[in-house]
Amino acid sequence: MKEHELNHIISTIENYFQEVSSEKAILGIPYTTKIDEPIFEFTGIIGISGNRKGAIYVSAESKLLEQLTLFIIGEDNPGKTILNDMVGELSNTIAGNICSAFGNEFTITVPIVVSGKVNDIVLQKLSIPIFVIPITWKNSKCKLVIGID
Repeated sequence: MKEHELNHIISTIENYFQEVSSEKAILGIPYTTKIDEPIFEFTGIIGISGNRKGAIYVSAESKLLEQLTLFIIGEDNPGKTILNDMVGELSNTIAGNICSAFGNEFTITVPIVVSGKVNDIVLQKLSIPIFVIPITWKNSKCKLVIGID
């Protein structure tokens, strides 16, 4: 992944939270990993195909998704089903906005949602680094993990 692509991804994340709530997200320093990244309670996974291959996932604490749900749909006590929908929507929106950095041949799938502490989500083992971007918003955490060939 090129530096300008990573910068676009960071801007996409910042813009998303700013537009949803007028409150900035605090992004940690992106890092690369070759190992499977631990996840939070809810994760939305997006597959990537076309001229680039790989996956993006957003993994979030339930507290962050509860706050997003309050801002977006006004629900102040969402159940697990709504939180699943919210992490799917979050991952889909961010992945869709990232597409503009990669061109028309960049295709994303419908999100697959995983809830609970699963042992591993394995990104396809590629010969490229997997980037992790830690995110804090309203004292809650999530992360975007992206591996694109």
